[in-house]
Amino acid sequence: MGYWANGSGYAILKDSIDMDELRQKLDNTIDEQYSHIEYGIDDTYMKIWFQENDTHWHEETTMEILNTLIPYITEGCAEYRGEDDCPWRYILINGQWEEQAGMIYYTIDDMIKKLEKEGYLVTDMRLPKKE
Repeated sequence: MGYWANGSGYAILKDSIDMDELRQKLDNTIDEQYSHIEYGIDDTYMKIWFQENDTHWHEETTMEILNTLIPYITEGCAEYRGEDDCPWRYILINGQWEEQAGMIYYTIDDMIKKLEKEGYLVTDMRLPKKE
């Protein structure tokens, strides 16, 4: 028994790609380890859904599918959620997929400082503290 997970993702397609070639490569890459994988492609955008057919998530298969996309896309992200409700994602950065772990926790004050540091104007709408 392994780790169960499913996910979905998107990709922004490059201009003037061969859509038939992309579809053929994806179909050839999709593995029997997935009972259900679907994708939809239009002129500029692709959506993909992953669901395992057994009780084990197969990172190698996921990466093979995501790597197949690299020559055809300008950006992309695949988000997963595991059986323990743990989220993670793969995001395309500088032409390579990077894994980013799930949850980040901030206090409200820390988040306000972070946003202000990044140049956002933040209005704190919390009630004033009683003295």
